[in-house]
Amino acid sequence: MSDILIRNVPEKMKNKLKARAEKHHRSVSKEIYAILEESIIETYQIRETPKPYKGKFKVTDEFISDAKNAGRK
Repeated sequence: MSDILIRNVPEKMKNKLKARAEKHHRSVSKEIYAILEESIIETYQIRETPKPYKGKFKVTDEFISDAKNAGRK
């Protein structure tokens, strides 16, 4: 596993990070790792494909266009 070095971290940020790590019972390094992992997973998470519509009316391009423009002047 490769290393990452972050320089010139403001004291206030460092203290908040330290407090957050203590709250989660982790080291500062492990807390930073958890923050990075969480942000990447949320950003690139694969979502389930929605189930096909099985309603009583047909969804056409015209219907979608009308719905988008509903209430617009």
